[in-house]
Amino acid sequence: MNDPIIGRQPLNLVVGSYQKLEVDDYQRPYTWGKSELDDLFSDLEEVLETGDDHFFGTLILQHGSTPRHAKVVDGQQRLTTTFIVIATLRDELLKLSIKPEVVGEDDDEPEEYPLANARKFLSPPELKSKSIFRFSPNANLRTLMNQIVLLENIPPQEKKVPERGAEVTREFRKAVKQIRSYVESKLKDLESEEAKLLRIHHYIDALLNKFSLLTVPTKSESESLEIFLTLNNRGVPLGPSDLVRGEILKRITANTDDTKIARQQKKNLADWTDLREAVKEPETFLRHYLVATHVGKVQKKKVIDTVLERIKGIEVPFESADPKKPRAEAQAGQQKVNAKAVWDDLIEASKIYGQIIDPWTESPWLEDDLSQATKCYLHLMNGYVKTHRILLLNIFRLGLKTEDLEEVIRLLFIYVYLTNLTGVKVNAQDQENDFQNLGQAAYKSGDIEEIRAYLRKGIEENPVDPKSLFNGESDSDFVSRALLYAVNAFLSAEIIPLNKYHLEHIAPQTVTDEWEAEVSSGLDGVEFKVYEDIVGLLGNLTLLDPKINKKIKNDSFAKKTKEYKKGFTHITLDLCNLQNWTPIDISDRTNWLEDMFSIIWNPKSTPEKEIISFSDWRKTRSSED
Repeated sequence: MNDPIIGRQPLNLVVGSYQKLEVDDYQRPYTWGKSELDDLFSDLEEVLETGDDHFFGTLILQHGSTPRHAKVVDGQQRLTTTFIVIATLRDELLKLSIKPEVVGEDDDEPEEYPLANARKFLSPPELKSKSIFRFSPNANLRTLMNQIVLLENIPPQEKKVPERGAEVTREFRKAVKQIRSYVESKLKDLESEEAKLLRIHHYIDALLNKFSLLTVPTKSESESLEIFLTLNNRGVPLGPSDLVRGEILKRITANTDDTKIARQQKKNLADWTDLREAVKEPETFLRHYLVATHVGKVQKKKVIDTVLERIKGIEVPFESADPKKPRAEAQAGQQKVNAKAVWDDLIEASKIYGQIIDPWTESPWLEDDLSQATKCYLHLMNGYVKTHRILLLNIFRLGLKTEDLEEVIRLLFIYVYLTNLTGVKVNAQDQENDFQNLGQAAYKSGDIEEIRAYLRKGIEENPVDPKSLFNGESDSDFVSRALLYAVNAFLSAEIIPLNKYHLEHIAPQTVTDEWEAEVSSGLDGVEFKVYEDIVGLLGNLTLLDPKINKKIKNDSFAKKTKEYKKGFTHITLDLCNLQNWTPIDISDRTNWLEDMFSIIWNPKSTPEKEIISFSDWRKTRSSED
């Protein structure tokens, strides 16, 4: 066989050197979510804009006796995602009415063959088959990957992503939908098919030739495991934030005696410990801080360079420097001042950032404490997106009146949810740029009217119909948990962070004879739905606080309500008013929650006054009837 690819090489060269890359069935399922995919799209757009190469990570491949075959020990998430993206782009090429074979026929640009390039990546051309693919995921995904992603010329209804399926395929199904939605959104506004063809070609070319992998070939499972553990689990690697801390400290302590250096290091370490505890994710915080306060883009790979540029700042002009000091010494003195200013600003920003991600922390700069509703909005945004923190870093520093701050936070909460729920995904980089510009402009002017107008416009342009949003399996969606949490927050005197609650299926996911009889009781001839179709509906979900015994999941409704009464979660306590649990109850409770969604995510409503319990909602409906 040919010698394996070793070292850092373009993805196309690495993958193209194998006929089969196979993931063992023992490996974990596909786990990439919205955050990882958004990062991939952002990196892809950055490569298109800059033309720079992008390092896509490490690939550990175990070779056996079969030539050009290898097992994927590490890197299956990246490979699975890449094959989904390339197959999606190929499918978009096949939708075009013009021939998608050739682009770049001008004298100045060599001919390229995007469809052939995509096909060659997906299937080894020497095997002369479009149904034999280079990449084979583990058994849980293999059939689904082939049928809805890799195979060509399949009718659209058969390539549609199933709404239901095994738990281990859930993230994969969501990823396929998100990738398809992203590609469609980038193509839909292009006026001509020629423009679409060129855009698809650029995506394929960037991904295959500008994304590179560091490939590590191995010969045995033990060798693969040793290398994997060495690369991933040996010690705690230094992140950009640690390197930034070191660079700042080095400049602050320049030309200082040993005693003062030791004292400064001790204080710096204490400050850094407080910062890490406040922001939870120092790498994310550092980049958000830089984007919020820096003019222009802040690439992930150039975070340290951006900080160093700021430390260098405005160098002391030679003419104005102390003539008795050498130029280098004068500049070092200025950098020391700049480094101290950057450090002090980082520490102050970390306190603000800490309250953004943990709104129950005490605020030293607000005259009045934030309302429980506002804390709920901040909390639920953090579980859904992160980009909003860039805008809030500047908004919190404005010293607004509490009512003005709370109004902007609610508008931002509604905006980030609606723009991500409409199906037309907002480009993460575009949104980051907007939040950067809006926040900096407001910080300079002290006026938030432009922010208000931007958020209101975005809300108006992205209406969401809750009937459609919650039509189907809701137990896998974060927005369902967010809705339950928000309703409960408006009805309860006591709430805790969402991750401390347990999502409860009132009628359990596993059907028993007792529960099948329970949900069918009292229907009086009403058509009975399939049990499995009922348990995933929004109305069958509630939240259990940690005091409740989680082992009750298959108990009868009567036994469950006895346990529910021991807790403090209002929307769950409210269920204790019912005698049994039928499809009619589930349907009514779904309708109630949909109505509550329309109140909470409507900037013109007043949830504090309009949110009511399920029991009161039913009474209102009965009186209206």
